[in-house]
Amino acid sequence: MTIRDILNALFWDSRQSKDDCEIVYLHRGAPMNRRVVACKLVTKIQPIWFTYVDEWGRETVIPFHRILEIRNVKTGESIWRKKGEKPVGL
Repeated sequence: MTIRDILNALFWDSRQSKDDCEIVYLHRGAPMNRRVVACKLVTKIQPIWFTYVDEWGRETVIPFHRILEIRNVKTGESIWRKKGEKPVGL
């Protein structure tokens, strides 16, 4: 299953809830070079990237190759993790 498939399932499959999930992505200069965005902030899912709107109303484009993990914050379960990537605490 691809990252796009997983994100689309979170948004369109009634058995999933985007409100319970977050995306961890590579962001150089951030603490531990990671940034976390709640899936409920995602506004578009395209073939190789997604966009989200931050708390200041700025839209940010994140290519899928920068995604390190998609996880359910309610259960602590990792839905998808980049190969070789170690889990980072919630």
